[in-house]
Amino acid sequence: MMIKKLSALVFVGVAWAGSLSSLYCNQQGRKQLPQDSNSTGKPIPGHRERSGVTNGEIKELAARNHSTIFESFVLIARDSKTYEALRIASPSLPEQNAEFFETNVVVAVFLGQRRTGGYSIEIANGHDGSLRIVEHSPPKGAMVKMVLSAPFKVVAIPVQTDRPMELALDETWKKRLRGYRVTSGQVLVTGGFAGVNQRRSLEGTVGIMRAGELATFIFDLRSQAGQETKQLKDAASCLVKNPLQVSLPRLNSTTLTGAIESPFQVTGEFLDEERELRLSLQTIASSNISDNFAATGQLTAVATDPPSPKLQ
Repeated sequence: MMIKKLSALVFVGVAWAGSLSSLYCNQQGRKQLPQDSNSTGKPIPGHRERSGVTNGEIKELAARNHSTIFESFVLIARDSKTYEALRIASPSLPEQNAEFFETNVVVAVFLGQRRTGGYSIEIANGHDGSLRIVEHSPPKGAMVKMVLSAPFKVVAIPVQTDRPMELALDETWKKRLRGYRVTSGQVLVTGGFAGVNQRRSLEGTVGIMRAGELATFIFDLRSQAGQETKQLKDAASCLVKNPLQVSLPRLNSTTLTGAIESPFQVTGEFLDEERELRLSLQTIASSNISDNFAATGQLTAVATDPPSPKLQ
C-alpha cells in the first residue's frame, strides 16, 4: 500500500514538473504576435514596437513613434548609398556594407505626422508575392497619448537579383504618389543563344514619391514581344539633387528583357520643374551567365498629377 502511495506521489510530481517545463518553453519559444497588436489582432494604443523578426523573412531593423520625416513616405534602399541617406533620418540603424545589398533590400516606411499616439505600420508579405504596407489607427474611443507622433518602421528583406519589389500600398501612401505617364519609350534587347536583336516600344507609368531629396520610383512598364506582353513592376529609391539628376543602381530587368542576374542601372533627370522625366536603362552584365541577354532603353514620361503637398 505504501509503495502504491509513493508511486502516485512521484507521478504527480513528474506531471507538475512537466507542466512547468511546458509553460517555460511556451514563454520562451512562442510565436510573437505582430507589434502593436493583441490576441484579437487590433492595435494597442500607444504601444511601442521592438526590434526583431516580424513576419517570415522580414527582419525588423528599427521602429519608433517619432521620426525626422513628417510626410507619408516609403523608401526602398537597394544600395549602401541610399541606405546611408536613410541613416541620416534614422541614426540608430545598423551599418550595412555594399555586400549586404547584393542579397537584401531595406524598406523604410514613414507614416507621417499624426495628432496622437496609437498609430502603427504593418509590413507583410502578400499572397500574390507583393509587399503589403498598411496603416493601423487606434480604435475609436481608445485611450491614446495626446502628443504628436510620426511613426516609422524599417525592415530588411532577403531578395534575389531577378526578384522585383512589387508594393501593395495602403491609401495613406498611394495618395503621396505623383503619377507620370510614359509618352515615348523603347527597349533594345540583344544577345541570347539565338542572337536576338529586337527593338520594342515601352508604355506604362511611373509613380514617384518624394521626401526632401529622397525619391522612390514605382515602375509599371510594358513592352510587346510578338504575341507576348513583357512587364517591369519594381520599385527603388535614390537621392535627387540639383540639377535634379536620377540614379537608380539596381532595378529588375528579367521580366522585361529575359536577362538573368543582370539588373537595370537607371539614370536620368527631371525637366520643366519636374513635370517631365527622362530615363535611360542599361543592364549590368553578369559574368556568371553565358549567352545572356542585354538591354538598353530610354523613356520620356510626363506628370499626370500635381506635386504632393509638403508639410515642411
